[in-house]
Amino acid sequence: MPAPGPCGWVGRMRKILTSASVIAVIAVAGFPGASADPGATSMEARTLDGSGNDPGHPGWGEAGTLYLRVTTPNYADGVSRMVAGPSPRYISNRVFNDVGQNLFSENDVSQWGWVWGQFVDHDIGLRDETPAESAPIPFDPHDPLEAFANDLGAMGFARTPAATGTGVTSPRQQTNTVSGYLDGSAVYGIDSTRLEWLREGPVDGDLTNNAAPLLLPGGYLPRADARGNPVTAPSMDLFGGLAGTPQAARIAGDVRANENVALLAVQTLFAR
Repeated sequence: MPAPGPCGWVGRMRKILTSASVIAVIAVAGFPGASADPGATSMEARTLDGSGNDPGHPGWGEAGTLYLRVTTPNYADGVSRMVAGPSPRYISNRVFNDVGQNLFSENDVSQWGWVWGQFVDHDIGLRDETPAESAPIPFDPHDPLEAFANDLGAMGFARTPAATGTGVTSPRQQTNTVSGYLDGSAVYGIDSTRLEWLREGPVDGDLTNNAAPLLLPGGYLPRADARGNPVTAPSMDLFGGLAGTPQAARIAGDVRANENVALLAVQTLFAR
């Protein structure tokens, strides 16, 4: 298949930059402020946690609110207990079966597609994990993963805890811990404590004496020890080798930024 000509590449880059620019503008400046004067052009500051973004429904999309459902919940006991059925791994291995499959996009979508999708996903949703409810997934002798880790007996899995006031007499619901808006919260965080640490300037509880640019030593996201004691840095999910070297974790607005190098690269681009 011939490589796309210059016009093809330009077209694709325009689409990518257009998508990226939307979230960048929202994150930096917010939407044009609502005003009784249709000719007004002032900009309105948005809250970090998504509250008040919709004047008519100030709680919509706010961090700490329930996820919306597109259908009614289905629990074995009507309120909380998981329904019986095939193992999650059995389903996963069939939905995402790549054995003998064409792994290249029929629509010429590059790897940027899934990386961008993960970044956007992290900007609008993060389940509550405390206190987690252990729900291990048993290994299957026919599971391809069994050959790599057949000494564990089960895959660790934590079920999302029930939102306060649900799962006992009413159907179990789940909480979104971040802003549900596409507002750049993955870049800046959802609270002033994380944002202040990420910004250039002192960390003293006063955002007004911080610079607008984010702290980017050498052009990269700061490590947990960038300000001295890594224990005082905002928390991040630690994966792989970072579990043993937490001071090397990169700090970003979203706790999952270190999940993979591609995602970390996108987080860095937006921080810049």
